[in-house]
Amino acid sequence: MVISFTCSGPGAKSLPGRLAVSPDEVRTVPIPIGKALVFFARWEEELAECCLLLQAEPGSVVSKDAPYLGSGHPLQAYVNARPWTTNATMAMALAAAFPSATAAGDAEAVDWEVTIHALHCDVGIERVGEWMEPMGYRLDVLHVADGCKDLLLRCTHAWPTLLAHLQMLLIAVDIDHIHWIGRERTIAAIQQALPVLENHVAGESLKQAMASGAYIGQRNNLQNLAEWQEDFEPRHLTSTYLSPLESLEIASAVLHQIETNGHATVIQWMPDSPDLAESMMGSSKVGKMLLVDLLKERLDRLIPALNQSTASMEAKRKLSLVHLSPLYVNDQLKGMDAIVVEAPLSKLPAHHHAALEENLFRHLDAKCIIVIQRMHRDFKAWTEAMAKTFDCKCSILVPKISDPPKAAPCALAVFTPNP
Repeated sequence: MVISFTCSGPGAKSLPGRLAVSPDEVRTVPIPIGKALVFFARWEEELAECCLLLQAEPGSVVSKDAPYLGSGHPLQAYVNARPWTTNATMAMALAAAFPSATAAGDAEAVDWEVTIHALHCDVGIERVGEWMEPMGYRLDVLHVADGCKDLLLRCTHAWPTLLAHLQMLLIAVDIDHIHWIGRERTIAAIQQALPVLENHVAGESLKQAMASGAYIGQRNNLQNLAEWQEDFEPRHLTSTYLSPLESLEIASAVLHQIETNGHATVIQWMPDSPDLAESMMGSSKVGKMLLVDLLKERLDRLIPALNQSTASMEAKRKLSLVHLSPLYVNDQLKGMDAIVVEAPLSKLPAHHHAALEENLFRHLDAKCIIVIQRMHRDFKAWTEAMAKTFDCKCSILVPKISDPPKAAPCALAVFTPNP
């Protein structure tokens, strides 16, 4: 997907300064599922064109199985809504590529021609016109094929205003797929755009479209979406453990597995309590530990307890907190001996499970994966499916708890490679 910004007339020469992009370089901007490239296609005295090219890695976006493809189909795990995913990702890439766009002082309105190539739009081009024309845009559809449109927008706006409108437009036409790019990044993109849009009264219809029931989507629950309402509360901040004693004793059982098998480097995904991290810090056999979570709130909750730990400073230096999604492949997580995941089937919506599984069992090459989950029939069936799908061994352990809560016990599913 490409967005091109064309400026003609006296303002063309100043476009590199306005966009903070050198015409002599190709800038690479990392995104969760690939990268974006920013470069000048043309830069002349009275004509300049800057492009933002999105290069998504298809293998990084996976969804639940698509049964209509048939059992065993090699593509059944991958997102069949990827074109709409690209719209949402492009909105986030705009914020990442032009971070200084909201800087004060760039209030000069210039003439723009903006072409959004390969736009997928469920809401209909007429609705896009209803959103954008009151804000001073003229629309033309340049090409239509396979549900894909090349949309030309002409306007006279300051650069920050234009960028804000484009971010909001891409997010609004995305309907209900925006959760794929991550809640934190989505909110950051929207928050960057909103202050400019607040000063543009005509943008109210576009803001309402984003917050409407249509945008929430028929097939996604609120807790699965990257919504921007202030009262949004993710369900997966709920703790896995029902008592402090259960948390401590499960942490002890996990540490026993780690030490017995000689694993020196450990990832703890979506951590619930500091107990496991503290036990790892105190182990002479563990040299490095990463606490990884997409939700910064969960990591922030652990910091006070970890700071108050009686472990030495040398032991605390084993630990790093990493703000990443478990759904996307990331090379900085490779090469670790063991991965511990707490209650993934409860914390993540069902349509994210396949993405987690692909990343966990196929891409990260860990020697051992320990999944902590309350024991029930579905969990046992899931462990059997993982062992079969990814050709690994699985043993299920149910640690004894001194004062067990009145609930299904916590079990450890320990996955190791087949010899």
